[in-house]
Amino acid sequence: MAIEQPKESLPFKPDLEFSDLENLNSFNAGNIHSLGDKYIVRRFTIKLNEQEKKSSPEQRKVMITALQQERITDEKIADSLFEQLHKQYGVAIAPYHRVIGADTAGGDRAIYTVVNRVEGQPLDELNADEVKKYREQIDRMFTGLFRQLNDVLTAGGVFHSELLAMQFMAGTMSGHPEMRPDVYLVDLDPFCFEYNPESENQETLLSLGVAILRLVGDLELIDSKLEVKMTNAEQAASTAVRNLLRIQDKDEFFRSYIDELAEVSRIIKKVELELSNPTESFD
Repeated sequence: MAIEQPKESLPFKPDLEFSDLENLNSFNAGNIHSLGDKYIVRRFTIKLNEQEKKSSPEQRKVMITALQQERITDEKIADSLFEQLHKQYGVAIAPYHRVIGADTAGGDRAIYTVVNRVEGQPLDELNADEVKKYREQIDRMFTGLFRQLNDVLTAGGVFHSELLAMQFMAGTMSGHPEMRPDVYLVDLDPFCFEYNPESENQETLLSLGVAILRLVGDLELIDSKLEVKMTNAEQAASTAVRNLLRIQDKDEFFRSYIDELAEVSRIIKKVELELSNPTESFD
């Protein structure tokens, strides 16, 4: 069954913009500043060390530019992934853009993310009635995330290691009543890695595997609040777990991790049984 793509969305603004943020001096402990129907998150401080500060003004400018460009590259990789998740996998992304400006924390420059506010609740805090209300959107979200992770696992590509339920908000887009309620990704950190199945990078594969398994835990937690499970998401999760186990079965550390999770995970336990008894049905 094809997953319905979002019918309405605001345009992406992934290109970094320059802005004077010197008056934004009210960031809270979480580096978040509220601004009307948006909020601004201070992501990265670009700051020279004490030795570098002793350089000439021209040299300092060159070093700051180099550090800034390094961060911009990371942000653009993440922006491309978020756009892919939205357009190819049906994951709703809160409209946002990146800003470079003065650093309110005392650095030389800083990169900020300006995100449109979603009026609602964090996905991991929804009660049973709210989960039922957003069932279609949650199913689409999890299905898209598992499909993307599985595609990276089997064919390679860029993945995000920290896309969990707590990074999503279920609700309506503030200031945009024309947009339907959805489950939006609002935490847009650039925690991205590239996996190549032809390489021997076990560390990256482990990060990808952990991302899949942690997402399984989130799905099962939210699924437990429903009388009828989200079959699209569960099928996509099972496919990703099955392919992961086939690749990682011989790794001792990962094997022990899987065995521990299988004690509490219905999906992982079912996939393990299927792999050990391929001729039997466990539906």
